[in-house]
Amino acid sequence: MQQIPGFVSARPEQVYPLHTTHSPDFLGLIQNLGFWNSSRYGTGIIIGLLDSGISPYHPSFSNQGMLPLPGKWKGTFEFTSRACNNKLIGARYFGIENGSPSDEVGHGTHTTAAAAGNFIEVLICLATPINGTAVGMAPLAHLAMYKVCGLRNCLESDIIAGMDAAINDGVDVLSISLGGQSSPFYNDTIEVGAYRAMVKGISVSCSAGNCGPSDHALSNEAPWILTVERLLCLGTTKNQMVNQLFGLRIFLPQSANAFTEDVRGKIVRCELGGLASRVERGEAVKNAGGAAMIIMNQNDLVYTILAEAHVPPTIHISHADGLKVKAYLNSTSKPTTTIIFKGTIIGNDRAPVVAGFSSNGPSQASPGILKPDIIGPSVNILAAWPDKRLLPANVFATGSGHVNPSRANDPGLVYDNEPNEYISYLCGLNYTNQQVGIIVQHQWLVYDIDQQDYLPYLCGLNYTNRQVGIIVNRPVRCSEISSIPEAELNYPSFSVFLGNKPQTYNRTVKNVGEANPVYSVGITKLPGVEIRVEPTTLQFSQLNQKLTYQVTFNRLAKASSETIVHGSLMWTSTKYSVRSPIVVFIV
Repeated sequence: MQQIPGFVSARPEQVYPLHTTHSPDFLGLIQNLGFWNSSRYGTGIIIGLLDSGISPYHPSFSNQGMLPLPGKWKGTFEFTSRACNNKLIGARYFGIENGSPSDEVGHGTHTTAAAAGNFIEVLICLATPINGTAVGMAPLAHLAMYKVCGLRNCLESDIIAGMDAAINDGVDVLSISLGGQSSPFYNDTIEVGAYRAMVKGISVSCSAGNCGPSDHALSNEAPWILTVERLLCLGTTKNQMVNQLFGLRIFLPQSANAFTEDVRGKIVRCELGGLASRVERGEAVKNAGGAAMIIMNQNDLVYTILAEAHVPPTIHISHADGLKVKAYLNSTSKPTTTIIFKGTIIGNDRAPVVAGFSSNGPSQASPGILKPDIIGPSVNILAAWPDKRLLPANVFATGSGHVNPSRANDPGLVYDNEPNEYISYLCGLNYTNQQVGIIVQHQWLVYDIDQQDYLPYLCGLNYTNRQVGIIVNRPVRCSEISSIPEAELNYPSFSVFLGNKPQTYNRTVKNVGEANPVYSVGITKLPGVEIRVEPTTLQFSQLNQKLTYQVTFNRLAKASSETIVHGSLMWTSTKYSVRSPIVVFIV
């Protein structure tokens, strides 16, 4: 096979899993005002999604307010013509098992609505009615679905075929909410395909994965991918009033026989652990005559609290709050409680918090690149669901796959404001926002990365010529290229593994704000690490001018080994601040 002209590489196929609505408000998007309004809600942008398909008749994908089909669009529509409109302009399926683009799983419909669902009024009758306007992040963008996942899995061959089709069809943004385990870039279909998309000027956004809380658990780590982590927008959701608390520790209440004491008419406190699901525990409580249930998180899930359709009235509390309840139970022989429903409270001072099961860094494939790039709401996301016979037309779902579509459209919104430059500094935009969670319309200092800049970086990873060639799709000779350390890539962040020797890295920024700004540097003090920046002032004389600065990291004598410290570097002018995160692993 290797002798066949055009052969690049061959290996056994991998199977990838899917990464399983106040998001616009949390991200500072307000209808008819500010950045959302000036970006025209993504008007004219084409977003391609690789997922489990789509339910085309859901009202989130209505034609209302949409412009006609873009002239550059070359895609096809494999539903009936009745399902096609100016919102959903493309739908294709790949693989023998995926007989149509229709969504049999629900994941694809949900993520698509989170990405670019149109404005719809919703009313969901759960324990208390939920009503309001549901909307995706780029509600007037066009959508194209590439079904690459069936009921059981997502095959690598289908994924790469879907990416090729999306690139050729003319999408502006690719959103991919699936991924496998960490592997070298040349051995990962999504990362190779994303490089090809980047070369064509297409932004690729991928979910980080759901393999936390362990470290080194990321998917989709390449620096040309916007890797999206999930967070919790903490509020409190409490259910109906009941009258008595019974302190009983339960690990596997899968049947009424699991209880050793009478729980009839009482509230059962249930600590998570074991095999039974949260809903199954509630069924057991109900079958035993219990009045309600309090679910206490395990320590590693911190504040990760899920909205689920429980059988008895149920509240789900953090591990810390659970310990308070446990202490109260131990303090009295006749504990009582009242649970009052207060709905969802926005603005909790502990928000945002990274979800307990989010895939954490650092990157295994390239530790010198700080990943994930960005975080966004992904727990209890209200969005479209394909089968309203079984569930409401809009339901809650959780996982990094459900945050990726919403943050994937940051580039879609930016593209409409800065169409000529947005690809090269997409990650810079997300890293250097002055306020966490707020999408800014214009950046003032940009960290450019051209496709040619990746060659010294890839050769610096000690890949062979053939391995680099697989990624960049052309012959490469690393012996003729001046390779660089990972942390030298012009990324808008710093991930440094610091031993006894000082390390120095360069960054180049481009002025895209005012004509003649002067920026001064400020550095967060990191315990055990000295950081020097030269020069300490950047004085620009014109727009689009580039200046380079140098950052040196030096381990202090008092620094403890095997510790992680973090902070930031910030350039500040009279009007603007541009921040770069720093993480130092002291080895």
